[in-house]
Amino acid sequence: MHFYRGWFCPKERAYFAKPVRFQEEMEVACSRLVSVSVEPFETQAACRAGLGARWTFLSDSGRGYIDELGLLETSDSVHRPYSLAVFTPYPDLIIHRAYNGYWFWGRPTNEELRWDLRQITRVTRLDWEVVLVRLRRQGPRWGAGSFLGVRSRRAAVGDPSGRGPPSNGADRGRCASTAG
Repeated sequence: MHFYRGWFCPKERAYFAKPVRFQEEMEVACSRLVSVSVEPFETQAACRAGLGARWTFLSDSGRGYIDELGLLETSDSVHRPYSLAVFTPYPDLIIHRAYNGYWFWGRPTNEELRWDLRQITRVTRLDWEVVLVRLRRQGPRWGAGSFLGVRSRRAAVGDPSGRGPPSNGADRGRCASTAG
């Protein structure tokens, strides 16, 4: 979630090049970017079209949430825009990480966003480590278990065979919600 000053700001125009380059990866990964400003919808639509952005732009032109969120930028009394901030939330909207973008260098790079999304996905998806789970089930038969440290971990929890508990297949096909 990206709160920005407005299209009038040259720093914003420079920053928007980053999420435009990142949008295809976000779409493939079923992730969403949302940008919020106090600009009217028409201005945002022109900005979005000019950028080639395919993500959601939200307008708070009535400034209904700016005070509630505590994101009013105090240095611009003419436009009264949102303070520059980027949040990476979990699907239930609990904030994983917040970036203060007031200074240009405080904004996240695409690599930082990628890392945040990787951490969020690791926590929210039950099927994140599918390959490792498969290798654990197959055990030493493929010879990869000891290479990945799987055998030693299982032996440490009292399973000297290194194969772990038998699987009844009940854990296959389940995944966490990807809402958001």
